[in-house]
Amino acid sequence: MTREAMLLDWKRIAILGLFLVFVFFFWNSVLVYPVKLFVVLLHELSHGLMAALTGGSIESIELDYRIGGLCTTRGGNRFLVASAGYLGSLVLGGLILVLTARTRFSHIVSFCLGLMVILVMLFYIPIGSGWLFSVPFAAVLIVLALYASQQLNQLVMMFIGLTSVLYAVLDIKQDLLTLESRGSDADILASQTGIPAIVWGLLWSILSVMGLLFFFSKAIRVSGKVPIESDNPDKPF
Repeated sequence: MTREAMLLDWKRIAILGLFLVFVFFFWNSVLVYPVKLFVVLLHELSHGLMAALTGGSIESIELDYRIGGLCTTRGGNRFLVASAGYLGSLVLGGLILVLTARTRFSHIVSFCLGLMVILVMLFYIPIGSGWLFSVPFAAVLIVLALYASQQLNQLVMMFIGLTSVLYAVLDIKQDLLTLESRGSDADILASQTGIPAIVWGLLWSILSVMGLLFFFSKAIRVSGKVPIESDNPDKPF
């Protein structure tokens, strides 16, 4: 007799492991650049969504080709809005990773992400450098969804999801801990709470690593059947 169980998918572990190594060593390369800018969009959109969820609204979202962004909001809970950037991109990336790794809906995810980029661009991103990124990136995702194989969609979506989960972990030094860029999310929370920005940076680092481990562990499992061991091996089932 057998029972359903969650088993490790060693092929998927190898693929995600290679993605991890690639992103870590080529984080500042042109190869990862488009995905990083997309994750910046998720980061800024997370600020905006939190503002909307807490009674505010999104005024605009700006993307900078130097891997920067700004979400201008009106109203909402300032503390939650400031906290939502890294945590939001972490959760959204994790959902993309797990959903595409564990299901056969990766082409649907590709299409929905492409459509999301277009809608955010039309409603919130001013005409400029943000459009220069949004239009081709959305087009690639939609073409991928419509014409590429399910396997290729899965690989691309897992890479995007994993990169989004890694974003807070790998970007934490420059944006939070060294505070090279003033006006960061950690600075905003420090001004609101009186708690030093480096403390918020460390907290987000810990949460990001925990999130990475959680979503990675979910993504590498697959449903399968395992035999049921009998308490009495001499007694037939």
